[in-house]
Amino acid sequence: MRSCLTLVDASTHTRSDRTTPIDRHPTLAGHLVRLLSSVLLPNTAFGVGEFLYNLCDRSPEHLVRAIGYGNASGFLQNRGELIPPPAATATATVMPVVAYRFWAP
Repeated sequence: MRSCLTLVDASTHTRSDRTTPIDRHPTLAGHLVRLLSSVLLPNTAFGVGEFLYNLCDRSPEHLVRAIGYGNASGFLQNRGELIPPPAATATATVMPVVAYRFWAP
């Protein structure tokens, strides 16, 4: 799990930079997540998904925690390993579906 989060954290420059969705970052992790959802390049999307999945110790939970449920769900569905979405808690400040921070009122 450490290697998966390290890739995401290193590419966003800080551990707490979750102010925008990861797929909108102009970083390596942002580009990889955008390629993960590519419809026009299915082989590339599969390869990127396998790469991220292996970095996350082949754990669907770790992958979802690192890149968000919405970003990982298509890849996990194709693998037959889709897990239920994480439950939102009243005190959470990171949206589990897209893995970015929001400011609750």
